[in-house]
Amino acid sequence: MNGLAQYDGYRFRKFYKNKDAIAGNWVYDLCEDSQGFIWIGTREGLSRFDPRLETFENFRNNPGDPTSLFCNQINALAVDTQGKVWIGTPQGLSVWNSDSRQFQTIQTYPLNRPIRRIIRSQGDYLWVATAAGPVRYNSRSGQHTFYPFSVQPNAYGDHFWSLLEDNQHLYLATGGNGLWRLPYDSVAKKYGPFEPLNHFPSQTLERTQIFDICKSPDGAFWLGTDQGLARLTQLHTPQAQLQWYRTNASNPQSLSNNLVYRLYLDRTQVLWCGTEQQMSSLDLSLLPFRSFSFSTGLADNQVRSIATDAQESVWLGMSKAGLYRYSLLDGSTKKYEFDTPFWNDHRALLVSSAGDVWMGTLGGALRLKKSQQIETELKGAAVFCLLEDSRKNIWLGSNQGLYRHGFDGTKVRVRLGNTDTEFIRSLTEDQSGKLWIGFDNNGLGRYDPVTGAFERVQGTDSDRLGTAIYTLVEFPKM
Repeated sequence: MNGLAQYDGYRFRKFYKNKDAIAGNWVYDLCEDSQGFIWIGTREGLSRFDPRLETFENFRNNPGDPTSLFCNQINALAVDTQGKVWIGTPQGLSVWNSDSRQFQTIQTYPLNRPIRRIIRSQGDYLWVATAAGPVRYNSRSGQHTFYPFSVQPNAYGDHFWSLLEDNQHLYLATGGNGLWRLPYDSVAKKYGPFEPLNHFPSQTLERTQIFDICKSPDGAFWLGTDQGLARLTQLHTPQAQLQWYRTNASNPQSLSNNLVYRLYLDRTQVLWCGTEQQMSSLDLSLLPFRSFSFSTGLADNQVRSIATDAQESVWLGMSKAGLYRYSLLDGSTKKYEFDTPFWNDHRALLVSSAGDVWMGTLGGALRLKKSQQIETELKGAAVFCLLEDSRKNIWLGSNQGLYRHGFDGTKVRVRLGNTDTEFIRSLTEDQSGKLWIGFDNNGLGRYDPVTGAFERVQGTDSDRLGTAIYTLVEFPKM
């Protein structure tokens, strides 16, 4: 209705329908393809914006050309792994091929039904929300699986508004029946059956229209609805909670309107909410802290190291109480304690690309393999930092020098200049593959794993480096 706006961080620039701009003023979806073009789906056609030339190209249906856009109302857009643009319309699914500059219409049921959302899945797969239920579609082969699902539509006939894939489970935001999930069984390697996620203590989403859904790094699900902004925490556990953020006329910092159509979580953890009236934003980093306590309850069991894995678990290395694994999915906790006291005094954690948990302790280094077998990787040295480099080697920084456990199984003690016994506090790898080493009492060093060359890095008189370097990070990552 109000066209397209471009924001460069300083000002908004607006574009409206005309022969040199967008195809229509009602904009339903946006996406960026692999060539940097911005695709704009409107109610009156499809537009492509070239940011280098700042020009628009518009596509509309031509009844005499079967390779033209077959429907002018564009509800959904997505780009696949091959760079093809997929287009969802009230009349079904279409795809744009940039090589032939032609559109192909998919005639197969139910992909010829009204489509509201398309999202990327794993590999070459797409999830397509049709009026008859979701379809998992292989964009390379054309093979697909249909999961029939009937829900109550809204007054305008919209069945599904949004989709979210998380840990291979598919979450569906509906037009009249709240939130549902199509679970994935990793053992049987199949989906289903559908399950509702609508009932919470003294609250329900059962008749709520959910327009959009996203997930924040803390595991919370955020819903844009016709009743405000909703936050779901500890979903799939008995402790699941539903919290609402709504407009409040006496609070100018509240949500601008309770009709929340679109959600976007940016890299700085600000949640942007497109509402009926204005744009609202919520800085998630300012939300209240959640505190966690464990079975021992001892105040002197400080958390000394933290790592996360692909299964949405948080690993905590404690000062004296060993290792804990906390599941963000179900809130369960598992403790790993070792017979030797120094093995329970943790200083570093690393979850490797192989899925193993490496532990740096005051007694050495341990490795918890995916099979739950624990192996001793280093004895007699206190390990304060761990690093997996781009070549899959594991580096251990200790109070007795630097060690490398190669991806091929070799174990080497590394000599840095004239010594191999310096106390190492921190490690990081830069974009060129060199290691930066923070020492406990000797500043900063740089090591080339290929040539073996090592050099001390000195600060200037006006920008002096400290002698003890506790952490290192390269910014920005290239």
